[in-house]
Amino acid sequence: MKPATGSTWAYQVFGQAPQVAHLIVKFTDVVDHNGKDQADQYLTVKGFRDMNGDELSTLEPGKVYRMKTLAFDDSHLEIIPEPDMVSIWVTVEVLDWVEVEVKPII
Repeated sequence: MKPATGSTWAYQVFGQAPQVAHLIVKFTDVVDHNGKDQADQYLTVKGFRDMNGDELSTLEPGKVYRMKTLAFDDSHLEIIPEPDMVSIWVTVEVLDWVEVEVKPII
């Protein structure tokens, strides 16, 4: 599934030391390969790795963490969120925050 052309999915995460936030993605209107409706499904992202494959232990202020990969299959989905943290790792690209000053139009 991809966002509409010219669009990007975004999610704001605010980490709190010493833990890195995890992400739960809810899928609704799930249909199996036979066309049968299924219950809502959940995918738990239990952690993040940088582009070198190293696990991130903190989210630093002033950084943007862009998810580069989010590959999963139906074995990663559950009907309840976080059953036993059976989930996937996501690779993120760490970028410096770029501040742009703007003036509001009223």
